[in-house]
Amino acid sequence: MDADASACLVPPLLLQPLIENAVTHGIARLLEGGLIRVDVTRRNGQLAIVVENPCETDAASARPGGVGLDNVRGRLDAMFGREARVDARVEHGRFFVELRLPATQD
Repeated sequence: MDADASACLVPPLLLQPLIENAVTHGIARLLEGGLIRVDVTRRNGQLAIVVENPCETDAASARPGGVGLDNVRGRLDAMFGREARVDARVEHGRFFVELRLPATQD
């Protein structure tokens, strides 16, 4: 987490389904397991949160989004409209979910 992002607010339980998906659909299916990385940065009034985990490439590309991702998208849309977005992709055996939302502080 970069220092500029540490004071930003994130809606409660927004990251929980993303971490749960990273475990259930990512590292739990790999014999070698893996690490989940969460990267948080703040730039130009936006908070960017990236959840990254290793995955089986075939399984991840067959199902690019599910209930957890849809719920996160719906919550962000209800709270921030076009000011927020959720993107998911698979690259080189890793699954990435990137959230962008307005950087708000308490």
